[in-house]
Amino acid sequence: MYTKESCPGCLQIKRMLNYLQLAYEERRVDEQSADRERILALGFRSLPVVEVEGVGAVPGADPAQVEDLLVRAGLV
Repeated sequence: MYTKESCPGCLQIKRMLNYLQLAYEERRVDEQSADRERILALGFRSLPVVEVEGVGAVPGADPAQVEDLLVRAGLV
């Protein structure tokens, strides 16, 4: 999950993943330029972005899209 500091949507999705008891790696885009380049390469311009390796990535500000991604990945 790609996040940044002071991001309400990021906090919302972290709470969702914690509630579902799913482990995730948080990548702070405001601290690592390689991660910023990664989300731009994926076509995203805002945060959060949730990526499941081998499945895809979605804008994390929409919990329904995150849930759909998790279902496609077989995680929920």
